[in-house]
Amino acid sequence: MSIILRFVSASKAETYNLLRAVLNDKYKNESVVVDKNRGWARPGVIETMAQVLGHQPKIIATVRPVADCVASFVRLVKPDNVSELVKTSPLIEHLKFSYQSLNAGFAAYPNCFLFVEYDKLVSNPAIELQRIYDFLELPTFTHAFDAIESTVIEDDEAAWGIKDLHTIRPTVKKIAPPAIDVLGEKLHDYFDVPECWNLNKPVKPRVKLLDDALALALNGDFVNAESVLDIALQLDPNDNRALFNKGWYELARGNLKKGMQLIACGRHEKRVRESTAVRYAYVVWTGFNR
Repeated sequence: MSIILRFVSASKAETYNLLRAVLNDKYKNESVVVDKNRGWARPGVIETMAQVLGHQPKIIATVRPVADCVASFVRLVKPDNVSELVKTSPLIEHLKFSYQSLNAGFAAYPNCFLFVEYDKLVSNPAIELQRIYDFLELPTFTHAFDAIESTVIEDDEAAWGIKDLHTIRPTVKKIAPPAIDVLGEKLHDYFDVPECWNLNKPVKPRVKLLDDALALALNGDFVNAESVLDIALQLDPNDNRALFNKGWYELARGNLKKGMQLIACGRHEKRVRESTAVRYAYVVWTGFNR
């Protein structure tokens, strides 16, 4: 016979007290506990930790441009189709989640964060580590940056299907080519998003044809709106967002099959900046099996 115990908290305070008791028991001899989890940056988690600890947690966020992170994954995976990897890889979804959590957490609790930028870390590792020691209020330790030993072994191939995803090289140095050389201009622009840790980042001007098409349609000028979409598709026939919008015009003309096929292209689009991704609960119908 199995007995299942179900604990129901009467209040947030009771939950906080329970978590505090677990921490005090597990880490009773530790003054500083470091845990690696990108979910710590979420505002709700920070709020809970502040209540449990009695003070706000300190979050060290190692950051680099999102496009650089994607390019790093591409170099490791070496896919035959880079665009398909970007659309389907759980690593990219995890990256988007991390980026969104970081932005939301920093907006709500900016004083909890210390940003450590990749380029600065590989250029001046001693300076960046000193910033970390100062942030944590710990005594400085002198590191050797050309004889690094990796003491943690992670089975990346089983977890992510990518061997050596977290392998640490013995020397701190930058060896990667520019992300745009790996991704190409279109994918690089797709992931070239604002950075909360770098508010002075220059924004690349872009031709926003889809915005123009939408503005025309909202004003009732559907003929010119569709013409703008056609221009966008001439520039990039595989632009899923343009194809999605074009589908509505096909439906309006009574072209049901073609319209639905084009609208289905929108399934492949999950913008990095979106706080949530559209989830489809139904299997896509591909026709009768004969």
